[in-house]
Amino acid sequence: MRNERGVVLLEVLVAVVVLVTAGVGLIELVGSGLRAEREARLRETTLATEERLLAALTLLNRKELDQRIGRRQIGEFIVDVQRPEPTLYRIALLQQQSAQVEDLVTVRRRDGFTLIEVMVAMAIAGLVILAAHRIFTGVADGARVVAAARTSLDGSVNARRWLRATFLSLEPPFEGRANRASFTSWQLVPGGWLEQRPTQLSQDGNRFLGTTGAEPLQLADGVSDVAFDYLLDPGADTKWVREWISPVSAPLAVRLRIAGCGRRTAGCVDTLLFLVKERG
Repeated sequence: MRNERGVVLLEVLVAVVVLVTAGVGLIELVGSGLRAEREARLRETTLATEERLLAALTLLNRKELDQRIGRRQIGEFIVDVQRPEPTLYRIALLQQQSAQVEDLVTVRRRDGFTLIEVMVAMAIAGLVILAAHRIFTGVADGARVVAAARTSLDGSVNARRWLRATFLSLEPPFEGRANRASFTSWQLVPGGWLEQRPTQLSQDGNRFLGTTGAEPLQLADGVSDVAFDYLLDPGADTKWVREWISPVSAPLAVRLRIAGCGRRTAGCVDTLLFLVKERG
């Protein structure tokens, strides 16, 4: 019993370490995603404002553009208007904190202009937003996987604890078959005390159930087969039998083999050993 309890505690510690590591990675990933989304939204707002300003400048006629040749500040942006050729105007928008980097540039020849740079900037902003969306999707999927794994682990540990306590409080009569077992055990009732309840362990479809009242307890899922063995004689000449039916006695221990292991691995079999009552 002490060895088995030690193994259960080790499993809980390993699970806690795994959950803490996953939680730290998840927090860092969420923080990176939030920062990327915030920067993308700010950049998208700035580009939209610059686009509107650039569109207004391109609507000016040649005389008005000639009056604005050179660099000047408009609001939070720096506008640079140049005329490299008599009929060609180059209009660039820059930000004060990076006056050497041009955000948007357009070229107007006579009455026409191009906004290729605006389209490229919008495409880049769209890619940033798409990347942020994928990061959040990955974070959400990872959180669901971690929650599912934690729920499965908690269910498995609680099921083994319930089985151990149930077999330790077993009372005859005992009817043990190859694929099920029926007996009486002490169970905790909603009132907060223990009562003797008829108990049955059996397989129902792909579930392994423990029944002590109206609502059965699901002890394992994804089960393909359940087999019971009953200890007749301890010691060097240990003997297990497939059936034990007695109105006055119970086996010394019960060996439970659950095939399927929750569909984790094909052909997987969990073998569990439970003592019947405390001895010695």
